[in-house]
Amino acid sequence: MKDFSRNVSVNCGVCGNGQFECDEEDGNTSYRCSKCGKIYTEEELLEANKSKINSNIEDIKREVVDEVEKKLKEMCKDFS
Repeated sequence: MKDFSRNVSVNCGVCGNGQFECDEEDGNTSYRCSKCGKIYTEEELLEANKSKINSNIEDIKREVVDEVEKKLKEMCKDFS
């Protein structure tokens, strides 16, 4: 079956920059925007990009449904 995975780039919720520096201290990881300096936890960065992430999830769902429908139609043709 087709690979439906994809990488979604995240952006700073303040300035829109997509470059971050990763800092790890005492097992806690934080991400600092390389442009404006805003610091995010992983959860905050994901929350700031929630709509972008959800949009990609919806796209993948549609692709999976389309692929499954296509495969089912092919299987039905084989039984006709």
